[in-house]
Amino acid sequence: MKKILFLIFFSLLLSNISHGIEKSNKQKELETKIKLLEKELEIEKLKKELEDQKKANEAKKNDANLKPSNNNQKKNIKKSIIIDDDVLKEVKLLGNFKEPKKYPEGFREEFFKKCKKFSCIGTKSTKKMSEIFSKSNKYNLKNPGNQIIGMALFEIYYLNNLRKNQKKIEIFLENWPRKKKKTKEVISLIKINKSRENMRKALGMDLETSIEDALEVYWLMANFLNMGKPIEQKISKELKQRSKLLDDYKSVVSKFNSKFKSYENDNLYFQIKKK
Repeated sequence: MKKILFLIFFSLLLSNISHGIEKSNKQKELETKIKLLEKELEIEKLKKELEDQKKANEAKKNDANLKPSNNNQKKNIKKSIIIDDDVLKEVKLLGNFKEPKKYPEGFREEFFKKCKKFSCIGTKSTKKMSEIFSKSNKYNLKNPGNQIIGMALFEIYYLNNLRKNQKKIEIFLENWPRKKKKTKEVISLIKINKSRENMRKALGMDLETSIEDALEVYWLMANFLNMGKPIEQKISKELKQRSKLLDDYKSVVSKFNSKFKSYENDNLYFQIKKK
């Protein structure tokens, strides 16, 4: 009887122990699953946060790209307006062709006495101007008014070019800036006009000075200078060397200024030609 009771007790004990072990294992399994689920949820949450952050960064990047683009567009529009204004200003300075109402006394008789039309005056003036500007420095020292006469003839040369291209200027203005027509002729005239402006400035005039007054100033100055009689004098070797150094210095400075001014105008000419 005792043995039977012991066996029953032992069986119940084993059953409880196995049941406890099984229960413990199930609990641990559930706890593990819960922990894994929590980790998955946490990972999903982190993934979502990361995705949201990426979207936010991309949005900021797009905004940053758009703003400079708008700024650049505004700058380009502003720059284009400035360039258009500069071009129109330069074309306006070309003026309109009008033959001089009068010429200085003796000027017409010396260079184009037999001409009845301005086309003849322009052709003869251009030829004589080329001859004058090709004279040597030695000749100009003996004839100090020579180059001033050349400047007067340059005024006629410019007017003749303006006369020939007046229609082309009108075509350019009618199409600018939508279409670029007759740009070569306009650029050429602007360059000639800038040379004319520099010549006038050398004698205290500007482009507002009338053609009649400009010719009068050149002619009077040339005649005044030619009234003097050059006297040859002996110059020391040292003074000649100084003169040569000074001429070289002037040449370098002149070339530098010329290049500097050409850089200022290159962009203008480029914008006129650009398709």
